[in-house]
Amino acid sequence: MRLVKDIPTLTNPKNFKLNLYTYILSACNKASHLPYALEVKAALESLCFETSSLESTNLPLIRCYCDKGEIAKAMELVLTLIDRKKDLRLRTFNPILEAYAREGDLFALLDCLQFMKEKLNLIPRSDQVAMALIAASKKKTFSTEGKVVQTINDFLRNASYELLGLTTKNMHEIVMSMNNLTSEEVVSQGVLVDSLSDIRGPILSREQLYPDGIVTALNASYSTVVVNKDILVQSNDPSIPIGLNKDNIKFVPEKYQVLDEKTKHMPNTLDPTSFSESEDNSIFYDYPFITANSSEPTSLFNHPARLVDISATSCLCPNCRQPIMPLLLTDDEKARVRGALLSIAGTWAPSQEKHLKEFGDWLRSQQEFDYIVDGANVAYFHQNFESGKFSFRQIEMIVEKLQEKIALEHSNGDSKSNKRILVLLPRCYVQKVIPNNTQKRRKSVSLSKEDEAILNRLEQDKMLYVVPAGANDDWYWMYSTIYEGRQTPAFVVTNDLMRDHKLAFLEPRPFIRWRTSHIVYFGFSSNYTSDNSTKITTPNVSTNSINNDNTITQLSTDISVDNNTAIVEEEVYLYEPGKFSREIQYSANVGRWHMPSTDRNLWLCLSTAARPTMSDSNR
Repeated sequence: MRLVKDIPTLTNPKNFKLNLYTYILSACNKASHLPYALEVKAALESLCFETSSLESTNLPLIRCYCDKGEIAKAMELVLTLIDRKKDLRLRTFNPILEAYAREGDLFALLDCLQFMKEKLNLIPRSDQVAMALIAASKKKTFSTEGKVVQTINDFLRNASYELLGLTTKNMHEIVMSMNNLTSEEVVSQGVLVDSLSDIRGPILSREQLYPDGIVTALNASYSTVVVNKDILVQSNDPSIPIGLNKDNIKFVPEKYQVLDEKTKHMPNTLDPTSFSESEDNSIFYDYPFITANSSEPTSLFNHPARLVDISATSCLCPNCRQPIMPLLLTDDEKARVRGALLSIAGTWAPSQEKHLKEFGDWLRSQQEFDYIVDGANVAYFHQNFESGKFSFRQIEMIVEKLQEKIALEHSNGDSKSNKRILVLLPRCYVQKVIPNNTQKRRKSVSLSKEDEAILNRLEQDKMLYVVPAGANDDWYWMYSTIYEGRQTPAFVVTNDLMRDHKLAFLEPRPFIRWRTSHIVYFGFSSNYTSDNSTKITTPNVSTNSINNDNTITQLSTDISVDNNTAIVEEEVYLYEPGKFSREIQYSANVGRWHMPSTDRNLWLCLSTAARPTMSDSNR
């Protein structure tokens, strides 16, 4: 510690000395050397540095105290920082939470998380959820103490309002703790799937035959996106089509365990009309527990915690046989989204809020529209090249595809055969001269006779609404799906990912839920040309599987994507919203949570109740 004693004699500026002390404190933290850390703090105080008001200089001390098991002293430092009105972060509390988790002190850990939320508005993220679950599993409390089960379920339910999933790293830690496995054992166990068809990536090798069913295949790994001040962790949207947001994707080998034929064909007596939504979160469902007959093997399913992937066809978890459901906006969430949109428009200009309200009045005077086309997004899709332009023909092709879809549904006996289409266009694109934003320099072009004819047809067929000048057309196509008084679901045809949309910050959870349940993505096959000079380069999807992670798998079969299905034709394809939502969900009757990974194509199936015995299966 000679350097600590020599620092006061240095002629360097005060900030340089402070940085030296902070560096030494960090070294003490890494070595878990509390006496040296306290000596450095004393040296700082002797030089009149306000160490007690700096989070960066107190954090190493907090960590050292927690490493030595002196959690109370660590909390004293935290409370001092709070008293001095300093902004604290999750990292400030993590050493304390980790210490509680190591000791298995679940209630102290949850009390600390509650304090963080109420006092500082610090919302638990994936790491903190994992700590709570690991703490609960330390003393095997899930199956013995009803109070613990209720407490942890309440915590997970509250966390699910803000968090869409967990990191794969945290999932591994939870499986290790709850099943008493090593990290290597969790990896070798693999991701449980119903069948080979539920493995999205190409299979690299089959290491064992059934009944173990271990195979290795490529899985997509992608980075998470954090919005709203680290409150919400958002995974890649499962509906994103190919050609979009692929920069952060990489492929990693993943082991999978495929259920054998006997287990795969377990009796399924689900009544799809028997689920009930909770009033507050729409994630609590009361399905009967499904298991194999007493003569069937049970080693492959119903683990307390298991990494799984969900079947795109049955939507069932292969571990517990519980369904993963589509989660739609509640009436309260719709009202909040409406209010947020009006607020955003009003911030833009008071007249814009007025125009958006008038649009809502106009919608209520019309027969409901079922498909809303984001005209500008469709027209500019893949037009970013030298001769690109605002393509009215692409809008017309999407409308024609939707009309074909509606006619097909009618021929198949769809009860609602009079579905309507609405195309939204900004005012600047219904003039004689329109912008062309595909060029490096903003240019204007005159409408061709063909473009005018398309506009006239849309207007004559009462499919066109012109968005007022200066307005953001996003407000209008979102508002059209949730305006007050709407009775049936509506879908927006767009490839706009809205990654930076203001609504994501005002109402993060409803925004993500809206996006995953109301957007129909689109694309054009490679043999399509919008005119004699324009070539659309999207891969021909008729020979590819478009995966949940935006990757392509060469196949000769129909396209099936996780919980999304591509409707493929020669020139245009559409992506319907998925059969289930990639959100944290709970099956109350069996005490099972399902949590999607935020960085990998897999889920965690987690039990917070006593494991059902074979005699329980017929209750």
